[in-house]
Amino acid sequence: MAVLVPTAVVLSPSILNLPVDFALGAVLPAHMYIGCVHIIEDYVPRQQQSLSITVLGVLTALTALGLLKINLCGVGVTECVKSLWRVPKKTE
Repeated sequence: MAVLVPTAVVLSPSILNLPVDFALGAVLPAHMYIGCVHIIEDYVPRQQQSLSITVLGVLTALTALGLLKINLCGVGVTECVKSLWRVPKKTE
């Protein structure tokens, strides 16, 4: 992620950013899953950890599917995030 995020910002908007967006679509959910599993192991009681990790797995899969849809049908992950800081176009 330390390499992908700055690369995505520099390359966007261009066709060269497409592989970076797909890589981010895979790395972000994996990063989320690994980090949250460690949080669950530290703070959730042992009896509820397996259920919590299962729910986290489902949420991670849904996140990955959402990012894939943004990459395939939308503007891509990078442009989607960058649009949060853009001034909206004025309609008349």
